[in-house]
Parts: sequence; structure tokens; C-alpha cells
Amino acid sequence: MIKVDLEHNLSTLRIPELRIDPQSTILALKENIEKRYGSEPPYIRLTLKNKKGEVVTPMEEDMRTLDFYGVQNGMIISIIDLNPSSILK
Repeated sequence: MIKVDLEHNLSTLRIPELRIDPQSTILALKENIEKRYGSEPPYIRLTLKNKKGEVVTPMEEDMRTLDFYGVQNGMIISIIDLNPSSILK
């Protein structure tokens, strides 16, 4: 298990130290995000950032794992909700 922080472009709620399996797929993470924020997976774009908040890489392929993108403890996953009808707007 690794611990990452989640930040969302439409919410001030930041989830610190979310524990997640590095073998989880991006799609599984998006489904987890839907449960926490209500953002629908087809509209979610994820970006991996280092501990300083600097962009490391976009996480665009749903069937890739977190491990594939090099996610490590303490990193930040930034969530962009592109749904024009998002419940957070």
C-alpha cells in the first residue's frame, strides 16, 4: 500500500494520505474518486504531482496501474472534473 494525497479542482476538500494498492488501475482509482467526490470516471482527468506540487505526468490510460506511472508515498494526485454538469459546480 502507498499513501497519496488527493486534490480536486472543484472542491476544497483535500484527502490526505489515501491508502491505495500500487497495482490498482487508473480506472479503479477513478471509481474510488467517484465515491468520495461524485465525479464521474469518464469526465475525470488525473495528473501525478511530486511532494512539491510539481507535475510529474498525466495519468491518461485507464487500464494502466499506479505503479506504471511511478506513484510513490507522499505524492499528490490532482483530479480535474471536466463534467459540465458536475454536482460540485
